[in-house]
Amino acid sequence: MDVHNKDYRLDEYLSNITLEDDHFVFVGLPDYHWSFDDNGYTTHGEQQAYTDTKESYDLIFKNLNKDDFDHIFVFSDHGFKFTHEIKREKKVLLLNEDRTNIVMIHRMKGEDDIKYSDKLCSIADIYSTVEGLFKEKISNGVSLLSEDEREYIVIEDHLDFAPSVNQNIEIWAVVKKDIIYIRTLDNGYILDRGNRKILEGINVEYDDILKKESSFSYFYNEYQKVFKYREFIFKQTTFMHGGIRKKIPTFRKYLHILKDFVFEQREI
Repeated sequence: MDVHNKDYRLDEYLSNITLEDDHFVFVGLPDYHWSFDDNGYTTHGEQQAYTDTKESYDLIFKNLNKDDFDHIFVFSDHGFKFTHEIKREKKVLLLNEDRTNIVMIHRMKGEDDIKYSDKLCSIADIYSTVEGLFKEKISNGVSLLSEDEREYIVIEDHLDFAPSVNQNIEIWAVVKKDIIYIRTLDNGYILDRGNRKILEGINVEYDDILKKESSFSYFYNEYQKVFKYREFIFKQTTFMHGGIRKKIPTFRKYLHILKDFVFEQREI
């Protein structure tokens, strides 16, 4: 239809949509994220985010009859963490169930009952599902409407979410029904999804999955070249001429910095 919501005015955007057969409508709502940003990542902010987001959903289904759609999918791109969790937890737990479990609701025309499923799914399966609904060959993934189920899901993410140029991926995960294997460039961690216990250590089998199906291999190779080499260089105890390297204490280094600063001020 080539109808886009360019100014974030949802009511006006929806009023310009006339549904026809084989139409696909996608509505992205940043309200939940915006509300959290405005009110803080606390339990109070969470309740306000529900309220603000619900108003947008009410607006959508005031303009569009839910039974005009054969299928409706409601999903989030990732979960979230409260501020107190970020402060308290290790960084590797950024990819525990708080952020890897997402909202996923599917409604077929006429359905009113709620059914629950513990099927292991990926957000990428939305694409495969749409391909199947439009009678296209599924190019990759598993349709949410099939009986098939994924053995695992591969995830990659940032550790620092501040805007930057060429922002790097720094953490990866293999999610299975019973465990989450979380991998940094330094180490691996297996989180038991039942008892919440964490076992530290690199798992070669899961590493192989990450190397084949994510960016992990690329970043890990760069890490070995740059940081491991740097670590090797700084461990050397002698100069190239054979003399012993003698590191002065940190406080003496700061004294020399202060001395340089004072002399610079005198020259000015």
